[in-house]
Amino acid sequence: MNKSLHTKNLLANLYIKFGLLLIIALIVLIAFGILSNAKIDRESSTWDTWINGIYTGRHTVTTSANEAGIVVAVAFAIGIIAGLVSLIFRRQIVNFEECYVPLREGTHRRKYIFYLALLLGWSGIDRLLMKRWFLGLMKFLFAFWTINMLIAALTAMPSTAAALGQAFLFSLPFMLYWWTVDVLLIGMGAARERHKSYLR
Repeated sequence: MNKSLHTKNLLANLYIKFGLLLIIALIVLIAFGILSNAKIDRESSTWDTWINGIYTGRHTVTTSANEAGIVVAVAFAIGIIAGLVSLIFRRQIVNFEECYVPLREGTHRRKYIFYLALLLGWSGIDRLLMKRWFLGLMKFLFAFWTINMLIAALTAMPSTAAALGQAFLFSLPFMLYWWTVDVLLIGMGAARERHKSYLR
């Protein structure tokens, strides 16, 4: 392998790993922000208990309205971080050396999908054209969510605009990262179609 190609492969893997590191950092920062500001809403109720006309004492019951939600959110964040860490410390994320084919040597279909991915890849059209239906739909729904949060933040009342804006700023890096990684994979011949064959 010539030096130029080796450098391309190295930079492509570093970009993917760097993006994963940024995602982990973002999740950790958000998790710390949620936990530092999280206040579990507890409500206590006390009443006298009588059984068959006999007074048995006072009883207090405490309920937590949002405790389960916080536990689920933290568990979900830990699961995501664990998965990303395992990916980052793999020696290679994608075996570019095995699958690299310059775009200029690719088929017309691959070039067509590449330019669509470059312009509209955020919408998931590239994945759909490669017959990766589930991932294409997930990519589209995530982009729809992100854009919807921006529109809602711009049109909402000031009291809710800040929260919607934060949701948009949280989603945007993920959307941009997924978009650019797919463009990179298609451009270098590392994108796989539905039946795991490389898009040539």
